[in-house]
Amino acid sequence: MSDVDRGLDEIAEGLVREGAARLHSRLADYGRAARYDGPCPRCGHSLSQTRPVSLIVFGMRGGAAAEPPGYADFACDCGLEAAGGGCGATFSLELDGEPA
Repeated sequence: MSDVDRGLDEIAEGLVREGAARLHSRLADYGRAARYDGPCPRCGHSLSQTRPVSLIVFGMRGGAAAEPPGYADFACDCGLEAAGGGCGATFSLELDGEPA
């Protein structure tokens, strides 16, 4: 992942932390899904996207484990003209805990 991508991840995390965006997860037919409702961290375009969650798996020893943390990738689908179409922003957000 490039430094630019990490920067967009951090901006998106800040938007969620400040309440300017909402991130939540739920169980879908295909597994766990994450929904992001808020502005694009690059251009500010309003996004409402649901994406599959990729789980972060760690080694486990004995006993039942809580829902492992995961992350979801999002992409701005605005109509801005930049680098061949759209602002090109992609960002990942980490989710912790059980889906709602």
